[in-house]
Amino acid sequence: MIEYDSLEFEKKYNCHAIRKNITILAWLNKIAEEENINFSNVLQNALIEKLKL
Repeated sequence: MIEYDSLEFEKKYNCHAIRKNITILAWLNKIAEEENINFSNVLQNALIEKLKL
């Protein structure tokens, strides 16, 4: 029997980026853009934290 961690495999070999469209409030977008917030990075970090990965 072989031990296999599918999550670790996915993290290592399936790490290409995909495009996602989101909708946020206009005022929030304006402030975030003024602060040069990287939306992709914020979303990735939030998902990792939310999913406890």
